[in-house]
Amino acid sequence: MACARPRPRPLSAALALALAAAALTTPTASADDALVVHYPLNETTGTAVTDASGSGRTATLVGDAAPSGAQGLRLGGAGGHVKLPDHLLRGLTEVSVSVRVRIAPDQPTPYFIWGLGNSSSSAGNGYLFTTGDGYRTSIATGDWSTEQTTSAGRDLARGVWKTLTYTLGGRTAVLYEDGVEVARRTGVTTTPADIGGGSTTANYLGRSLYSGDRYFKGDLRDFRLYSRVLSASEVRELGVVPDAERARRDADALVVWDADDIRGNITLPAAGPHGTQVTWRSNKPSVITPTGEVRRPAHGTSPERVKLTATVRSGQQQRVRHFETTVRPLPRRQDYQGYLFGYFTGEGTATGEQVHFAASRGDNALKWDELNRGAPVLTSSLGDKGVRDPFVIRSPEGDKFYLIATDLRMYGNGNWDLVQRKGSKHIEVWESTDLVNWSQQRHVRVSPDTAGNTWAPEAYYDESIGAYVVFWASKIYAENDPEHTGNTYNKMLYATTRDFRTFSEPRVWVDPGHSVIDSTVIEHDGVYYRYTKDERSNTSTAPCGKFILAEKSAQLRGTSYDFVADCVGKGAIRQGEGPTVFKSNTGQKWYLFIDEFGGRGYVPFETTDLASGRWTPSTDYQLPSRPRHGTVLPVTAAELDRLRGAFP
Repeated sequence: MACARPRPRPLSAALALALAAAALTTPTASADDALVVHYPLNETTGTAVTDASGSGRTATLVGDAAPSGAQGLRLGGAGGHVKLPDHLLRGLTEVSVSVRVRIAPDQPTPYFIWGLGNSSSSAGNGYLFTTGDGYRTSIATGDWSTEQTTSAGRDLARGVWKTLTYTLGGRTAVLYEDGVEVARRTGVTTTPADIGGGSTTANYLGRSLYSGDRYFKGDLRDFRLYSRVLSASEVRELGVVPDAERARRDADALVVWDADDIRGNITLPAAGPHGTQVTWRSNKPSVITPTGEVRRPAHGTSPERVKLTATVRSGQQQRVRHFETTVRPLPRRQDYQGYLFGYFTGEGTATGEQVHFAASRGDNALKWDELNRGAPVLTSSLGDKGVRDPFVIRSPEGDKFYLIATDLRMYGNGNWDLVQRKGSKHIEVWESTDLVNWSQQRHVRVSPDTAGNTWAPEAYYDESIGAYVVFWASKIYAENDPEHTGNTYNKMLYATTRDFRTFSEPRVWVDPGHSVIDSTVIEHDGVYYRYTKDERSNTSTAPCGKFILAEKSAQLRGTSYDFVADCVGKGAIRQGEGPTVFKSNTGQKWYLFIDEFGGRGYVPFETTDLASGRWTPSTDYQLPSRPRHGTVLPVTAAELDRLRGAFP
């Protein structure tokens, strides 16, 4: 973020995308003499970007900008952008800006989709810009403090094409999404011509006018700038996508993740982002069903090759795509003979909010050695570039692992209120098949616009739906409070996923009427035991505040768990959070590690009866030096040896 500006800042600027001219009926507005510039962004090679308005104002591709013909311009978020000609706003008392955009799911914030204006000393100094988080356009004569913003009060959807349009004239600004008005502001006192007195030399697509902001990551098409206010009907025309184009785009966007290495149920969407209907066929439905359920071959047999066919329909138009997939045989089942401990070490050091690993000494869950000489094993390069509360889960088949974590960096910060109002709506995700080699990090949104934070995600596999249930804590603000200025409290939310890429809409899971965080779950004999931190201050009216509540239910996703015990840990620790629960590899015993925050860090407890709610402090234990909220995962002897060999 730009260090010169406080967060949240009211960034915004005009923008909107129209459709690729070659693929669509040309809107009436395109023939307007008021068209200042029009960049279809349909180049296939080179760095020159043609101005289709006839004005001859050629723009220039910079950095990792990748022209892709009719697919538009792809920007990788690593410096690529379009440098537009200077002084585009000179003499304009009115303006309309339109662009088509597809924001990458892992777009970090803050960012501009486009910006027209000037920069000075790494900060904006008079500009017009649009961003998608939240969706808004601002016009300013100086830095952020002079912005006059028109805001939709929510974020733009990611991974789908959107037509964004902004108009300003007669002191009224209007913001549109896909041809529909989503926000209006009257009394705007700045005109485009006021910016820099008509002189603007920092005009960009995909780049902010603040040097500390992130570059845009995603795709752009059909950028248009007009010297007049487009009518509502003209804006609607810019947002129209014909059925054939809808079908083509949604078919092109289809992905079967890990198609050459399928190890569990997969996501086969039934609808496309442009409202299309998607139906699937499988040439081996006994291996992969048309709805994505997977039956893997037995251990020791050959992989199964399966052809999937998707038909995408919009109205009378359709497109067909084929996907060749490989389903791997099941692994050999092995006993667990050790443990992996994933954790972070706190915000007191620059590397504390990253993923650290420790390995058990043999099959002893109470004696641990730090791996990688105490240095992080995984580091975050996305979002806030810090990760807390890492959680590792093994797939039900046994040979795939997912690591999820909180997107948060508090080192050098300390403003806990702000990060629960304007915090991340994403979780960080890595995956592996061996616990040593991990995928590239994914920055995946799971929380709604009303969420102020997304804390301590964990997951549990729900056999009844063949998917993972991912749950986390969020403060949920009122729909009419888009800036999250009101008072609220943390609730536990959940969403379901098969692949940790595509998630269902979140639902409230735990809401006792006061703040709760850090739920963790374990199943035994058909009963799910849930352990959650009571976030209330510890007082006479809330004597179990800052301790752990134990509950149980026969339904993982149920919202009415039965009471088991409260004040878990009280008397042995001063306060507790971040519980992690796991079963011993050697007998009918369970461990519950509770983080005594502000004190010793993790303290282990144990029980032989989950239903009793009685947990006894463990003795003779040796944990890593500074473990904070994390996970203990039972592993095989081979997995333990592999971890020790890779991260000595």
